[in-house]
Amino acid sequence: MHTTRIVVISVAIAATVALVATVAGCATAGDGTGSTLAKAKQTTLSVETKMASFIPKASIISVNQPKQSKVLFPCLHKENQSYWPSTMTVSVKSGVDQGAILDAIGAYWTNKSGWSVSNSAAPDGTPTMSVVSKSGYNFTAEFAQGPVFTVTALSECFPSAGLSGKSSY
Repeated sequence: MHTTRIVVISVAIAATVALVATVAGCATAGDGTGSTLAKAKQTTLSVETKMASFIPKASIISVNQPKQSKVLFPCLHKENQSYWPSTMTVSVKSGVDQGAILDAIGAYWTNKSGWSVSNSAAPDGTPTMSVVSKSGYNFTAEFAQGPVFTVTALSECFPSAGLSGKSSY
């Protein structure tokens, strides 16, 4: 079962990376103007934290939200620009109303200017929600086996000159 979870999360991450790479290459806003790695990270982590805030505190067992990434990914069609990836996981108690949490997250971001929400399903049928900003931020939220709430995120594009070769970002 643990192996299945890893495979499902890996497939979801790969699909998200491919989707965001496509979206980032086509975005008109978020062209990196005025953005920096620090701003991209701060915004990404802030949105992940906001998404987790819709889970009742009494239902949370643990939160893992890495503040560093070992990689940056190049933005398609945007020379010398990259985006910062992140994955936050929240282990929750059994019985949490997963649908209500995803609905609340969707309602919150649907009503925020510059954001869009779409619902789909992961390859294993798990309900998945994508929350995307006009500036290029992309978040995929879902409950995986366990239950574990997972947010896979990619920041908007930012200038990456001088950033290559670091051990973490």
